[in-house]
Amino acid sequence: STQSGCGWTAGSNQSFAAITSGLSGSGTGTVNFSVSQNTSIYQRTATITVAGNSLTIYQIGASTTNPGNTS
Repeated sequence: STQSGCGWTAGSNQSFAAITSGLSGSGTGTVNFSVSQNTSIYQRTATITVAGNSLTIYQIGASTTNPGNTS
């Protein structure tokens, strides 16, 4: 949190975790973000930072098996 009247910004270091609203503000505010589906088999990581505080997102990779294929 920040002091009343103090400015802050929000950002993401990866495009798959995008800030959808609340890129900046003053005092109390709300930041919304969305995370797109990971179609790769590899895990990926993003960090969202708001007013110097970080949130790390770990997203597992997509499954390589097809549950509908039993052969």
